[in-house]
Amino acid sequence: MRVVRSPDSGTNRGVSDQARDAIQSMIAALEMEIHATDQALGRQRGVALSFGTRESENPNPVYQFHPAYPMPDSTDEVWALIAKNGRRVPGKLVQWDAETVLWEAQGDFGAEITDARLVPDQTQLLRGLKDRLNTMLETADQEGGAVNWSLIQETLNLKPPEARDHKHPVPKLPALNERQRLAVKSALANSLTLLWGPPGTGKTTTLAYLLTTLAEAGQTVLLISNTNVAVDAALAKVVERWRGHPALEQGVAQRLGHNYTEAIKAPEIAAYVVPEEIVLRRSAHIQEKLHRVWQQRDEAARDVRIWESVEALDGDVRIQSANAAAKANRISVLQQHANHLQGQWQKVQKALQRGPQRSRPTSIGQKRRQRQREIYERIFTQWRTLTADIERMTVEEREHRTAQARAIDRLKELQSQYGINPKHIGEASRFAESARSAVRRLKEQEALLESQIDAMAREVRRARRVTATTLTQAFREKPETMRADVVIVDEASMAVLPTIVYAAGLARQAVVYIGDFRQLPAVVLSDHELARTWLRKDVFSLHSVPEALAQGRKLPYLVALNEQHRMDEAICEAANALFYPDSPLITKVRRDEPPSRAFPTGALLYVDTGPWGSFTLRGPKGTSKTNPLHTAAAVALVRTLLERGDAGIGVTTPYRPQVAAIQAAMEEANIADQVMVDTIHRYQGSERPMMILDVSDAPGTSPSQFMQADSLDADGARLLNVALTRAQKQVIVLADMAYLLESRGIPERALSRRMVDYLKRNGKELDLGEVMPLYGGDAIWKEMTEDIQAANKAVYLSVPDLSEDRVDQMIRWSAIAGKNYTPMTVTTRPPQQQRVGSQVAARWLDSLRKEGIAVKTESQLVRRTLDIDNRLTWFYTEASREKLSWVSGFRV
Repeated sequence: MRVVRSPDSGTNRGVSDQARDAIQSMIAALEMEIHATDQALGRQRGVALSFGTRESENPNPVYQFHPAYPMPDSTDEVWALIAKNGRRVPGKLVQWDAETVLWEAQGDFGAEITDARLVPDQTQLLRGLKDRLNTMLETADQEGGAVNWSLIQETLNLKPPEARDHKHPVPKLPALNERQRLAVKSALANSLTLLWGPPGTGKTTTLAYLLTTLAEAGQTVLLISNTNVAVDAALAKVVERWRGHPALEQGVAQRLGHNYTEAIKAPEIAAYVVPEEIVLRRSAHIQEKLHRVWQQRDEAARDVRIWESVEALDGDVRIQSANAAAKANRISVLQQHANHLQGQWQKVQKALQRGPQRSRPTSIGQKRRQRQREIYERIFTQWRTLTADIERMTVEEREHRTAQARAIDRLKELQSQYGINPKHIGEASRFAESARSAVRRLKEQEALLESQIDAMAREVRRARRVTATTLTQAFREKPETMRADVVIVDEASMAVLPTIVYAAGLARQAVVYIGDFRQLPAVVLSDHELARTWLRKDVFSLHSVPEALAQGRKLPYLVALNEQHRMDEAICEAANALFYPDSPLITKVRRDEPPSRAFPTGALLYVDTGPWGSFTLRGPKGTSKTNPLHTAAAVALVRTLLERGDAGIGVTTPYRPQVAAIQAAMEEANIADQVMVDTIHRYQGSERPMMILDVSDAPGTSPSQFMQADSLDADGARLLNVALTRAQKQVIVLADMAYLLESRGIPERALSRRMVDYLKRNGKELDLGEVMPLYGGDAIWKEMTEDIQAANKAVYLSVPDLSEDRVDQMIRWSAIAGKNYTPMTVTTRPPQQQRVGSQVAARWLDSLRKEGIAVKTESQLVRRTLDIDNRLTWFYTEASREKLSWVSGFRV
């Protein structure tokens, strides 16, 4: 093995060939994942946008959109904008709220971009990570390199962890249990620690004590995690533990980034961990002075405006008065001149009117009269011009008088509004200059106070010893600003190994990896061998922790928490039996009250939807799936829980389209704001007193990979683990039990089958009829017929198997619907798949067509529904007509 030594404080930060090869392989794996992610980008549904209009011009125009539903309040995701035609619009998301999305495009894409969508784009983060790893390799042989290659090699399991030279005594930490204290001791004593924290075992509490203990020992700590939820939960616990501690007051623990969750948005938390809020809290006395200065400055600026207005108005009064007087004098002079001219042309006019005295005028007389006419015309023209000038000047004089009057009125308004003494109007310029001088003085005070706040901000930055942020934000920051004595990676089992390696390189002395390798792994799209090796494997697997557990072998740097304080004992026993058989959790929860007011029969309940005609449909574009009956059942369960006084309800399912369907149904029922509905992936790190787990798989589509998982380290098993362990008091599982137990596409030892089997043996069944109104006998046909009579858009009937009675009933319903001109469509299996035989079935289908009914055939149809106007749906069993359920207001 070749080792290059770097003289960095005497520490061996050599780079082995194995480490180089591993990182180069990771870079290649990232390239594979970037390619796979790029290909999948356009297929994502994302957040639908509409009405995209260009709000600014080149070079980087901003387009404004309206989202179909609100963007996430807190997200570190990078987004890509995909236009309707699949074209990617390069740019970045600059602002969003519940009603508006602003996208800054790199280029002009016209006046409108309609029917676009935003999809999470991981490629930018992957490219950034690849660049970081390349830089690490390029600078590996440089003297004084800052990357800790020793910890990277320990992380890659290329060398054993080392003992730390830690001189500070280990605190007793009586609030922690034995395993939690051991975790803190390990982080203080070892260069590498793996902390396994199954659900509810106090991982976040342990992390908070670990952060505070390290900081109290004088060490700097960087906490990074995949999600904002985990980071903020840890910081909230730090504040809880350090409440009143001088270090917390100074800002020893700080959150980087801007996408905070509710855990630290509360003022009593944010004021101690959000840098801006810390500065505001610590500079409160300066802020108070600054606000007073701002108020005084605004008042002085107002006085400047007032006295400048008074000065201008007073000057305007004087100017308009002088102008009016000048016009009046000029009019008087012109009027005298006009009068004189009028007297002259009147004399000439009389002379002309007297005419010649002789019958034959002489040539001299004619010339004299010609001159008189010319004089008359000249004088008259001058008089007329003067008269026009007088009229114009008279108008101008009136205008000056009017403007003068308006200025006087405005002065009176200012006098009345601001209490101005009329005697001071003539001194307005002096008062205005005095106010301007006050503004200048107050601006100087403002600058001084702001400089004091800036100094306080620098002091807060220097006080930081615990830095908490997401992996995404850590990549965005410069590496030198992220370095710390100890780096802690929370939810490490969800992080791909390249991010783990990058984090290890930032640590000076030690790294701690916290997570649960039995819960959600990293999301990886590429199936290339390199991706499977370096992206699908987590740090616990890299250190063979699952194998060590199976063999009963202990790892000195592994600490496993085992006392859980979240779940009811029955839920914990299910988790142990299914997901933690080799390291069972100990329950420390004791509940005196029943789990639920609605269903106080136990903590572990299930609803078997198979007998009620459960089926699945493919989601949009043929991906994922939905289960309409489960959607209806989830709404009915939540409504029942709420009506009987339960709170803190969550609903989760593996499939995004099913989440969207349930959310829409909750909104239709006006209960969406009282329940959290999300995918299992997004529920990681969350918990609720009451959880409804919708295992949507049922006839109609093939079993998903989640249901096929048959080992604890498979993605599907880890997904089910997260789903089952979110509940604190009670979990209700919605599942088609027979399908999960008998489907050929699900392995015999699949975790989904084992879960169903465990529920049937240890849980309590909840009859769907307890929460959904049922109809039987003649009431069924009466209710159905009334609904069809009220239809005005369309009637859709799905019947897998035909019978003579059913065909007759369809014809009667078609006649009823036809009275309202409502079309009816029947979907059934092809004739060759009908139980009655293909010839009989074909004859019945022809008879339906003759009655004007649209007929569709679908191979292996399992849906048994009557849908009316896309507004309400009847579900019914295949075997009989005695049990049917009806849900009003449910959109399929």
